Order: sequence, then C-alpha cells, then structure tokens
Amino acid sequence: MKIAPYALVASAVVLSTTASAIPAFFKRAGDQAAAFACLFNYFTGQGLSDACSMTIATDFGIVTSGSLSDLTIDLTSSADPPSFKWSSTGLTLGLLSIPGVSYQVTEAKSRNILNDNNIDIARFETPSASATQSGASMTTTVGQSPLIVYTDKQAQFSAFVGALITKPSHTFSLKSSGDVTVLVTIPVSYTLPFGMPSTSIKVNGVGCSASYTMAGVNLNINNSNGLQFKSLSSHTVDPITGAFSLTLTIILKNPSQLYLNLGDLTLDTVDGTGVAVGTTLLQAVNLVPGDNTITAIVTSSAAASATLYKKVTTMGDTWTLTGAAGTGSKNTVVAAALVSLKAMITIPALNVN
Repeated sequence: MKIAPYALVASAVVLSTTASAIPAFFKRAGDQAAAFACLFNYFTGQGLSDACSMTIATDFGIVTSGSLSDLTIDLTSSADPPSFKWSSTGLTLGLLSIPGVSYQVTEAKSRNILNDNNIDIARFETPSASATQSGASMTTTVGQSPLIVYTDKQAQFSAFVGALITKPSHTFSLKSSGDVTVLVTIPVSYTLPFGMPSTSIKVNGVGCSASYTMAGVNLNINNSNGLQFKSLSSHTVDPITGAFSLTLTIILKNPSQLYLNLGDLTLDTVDGTGVAVGTTLLQAVNLVPGDNTITAIVTSSAAASATLYKKVTTMGDTWTLTGAAGTGSKNTVVAAALVSLKAMITIPALNVN
C-alpha cells in the first residue's frame, strides 16, 4: 500500500502536542514534522492555516548551514541610533529536504536579526533577490541594506566589529524570517485533485537561522605581517621643540573576504620600549581583501620627540598602534571597537636627507 508523503509527515505532528513532556531532540523532530506537513499541504493547494503560519514561522531547521563568500559593512555613518550599510554578493544556504517534495528556491527576501555571542545586537531587511539552487545548496545575494544597531546593544555591536578586525576568524548567527518563491514538483498521484504537479509558489514568513564563520582581518600584535611599512612620503621637524610629523605609506594586509569602510582612524603609538610617543592617523581606511595601501601620519608627542626621531632615522623601531583610549574614530561605535586593537609595524631606518 502506498502512503502519501504528506500523510507520513503529518503522522509525526502528534509529537509536537506533547513536546513539553519529551526530550528536546524529539520536540525538534515534532516541530520539523509539523512544519513539513504544513508546507506539503500548502504546496498541494490546500492553503496555509493560521496555525500553520505560526508553525513555519519558527526555526524548524530547514536551513542546515550558512556561508558568506564576502561581507561589506560601511561603518562611516554618524546616524543616531546607529545605522550602517551591509551587503553580500555570496550568501549560500544548505537546505533540508521536505519528504515527497522537490523544490527549487528562485527568489528570496528576509527580515534578519544579527546575533553575536547569543545576544541579538542588530537587525536588517534584505530586498528581494534572485536565487539559484543546486541540489540542497541555495545561493543568493544580500542587497545593500540598512543595518540598524539596537540602542542598548551598541557595546556588543562594537565588540562584534572589533572581533572582525582583530581575530583570525569570528562566528556569528543570523535569525531570519524569509519570504521565498519556490518551484515545487510533487508526484502527480499525491497532488490530485489539489493542484498541478509542478508550480511556482510564494511562501511568506519561513523562520530559519544559520551560523556563519568568517575569516577576520587578523590585525593584532601576534600578526607581524598585518601592517607593513612601504615608504616615507614627507616629514617635518620643529627646530625648537623637536616635535615632528612623518607621512608614511603603509600596507594593511586583509586576508579575509571582508570589505570594511572604517573612515579615519587615530591610534595611540607606543615605541619598542613601551613608551607612548604620539599618535598615528590612518587616513580613509576602506579595507578590501588583499593588500590595502594607506596613508599614515605620525605625530610625535613633545616629550618623546628627540629620542624617537633619532631612533627612526638611524636604526628604525617597532611600534604598537592601539585604540586603547577609545578615541580612535569620530564614530563612537568604531572607536569602541578599536579598544581591542593592538597592531605592530616595523619602521626601518628612515632616510630624511
């Protein structure tokens, strides 16, 4: 005897009615079975009841994995509350199969919550975008979207940005409610008399979540290749105080697929002996993957001028750049993110003749 797939799926729904009395694993299975039954009925033309709308709005595990081939964040906005631009050209999701249904996602948009360290810190809504699917893997884009930081979670968002800048990798998650258009194919014997065996259907409010691990910029004190001196462009020295300014061209290496627009960054500068010697302004930091050429303007403090100037013009030095003072950017979110930054750069003996 042949049993329709929707009947097999629906038979497991009873698990969800006693979910509170059974282990979480079985509750998850019951939630998933109930959602599959709802979707199967919907795909076969039986409609989506209010109860089913609520069922599929939960995260029932239809997304099994997530990856971003790139991520662009423009952090230069001064909006209050903080709102930044966020996009990706390569969002890939692994999808779970629905028993008795062959489906291809062709279009998607979503409302999303950015979660870091189990804390919801920001939200964004994506515009509708076309999707392609190969087997159980769906790829789409995240069009440029306003990323709105929750007003009481600015510190957590700054920590998220700081992790992307300073760590080798960072994992975060997105909790989504998606509106998707799917091309559905169901064996004819299971669809009659409800509908056609192959049709395009839009399903709103599908709940899902996925974790994403992205390589970070890895700009930290243990990465000696993160910042590299390239050339001295100009220098000035005050003949009375000995205070000086050096305009350098440096290379900031970004091994990740992150595109981060951070604007101007002013970092405290410490010499090789651990003495604070002034500040370094990194102008218009707009990172792309690979080598980034940046203008750095070093301004000495009066107390350290003579000693430091002699050192960098005769033997060179190794400096540590840090945002520890929390004033590294006019943007308060970025300034707070830089508190965790400590990056080293080796300056060779400079020819100032």
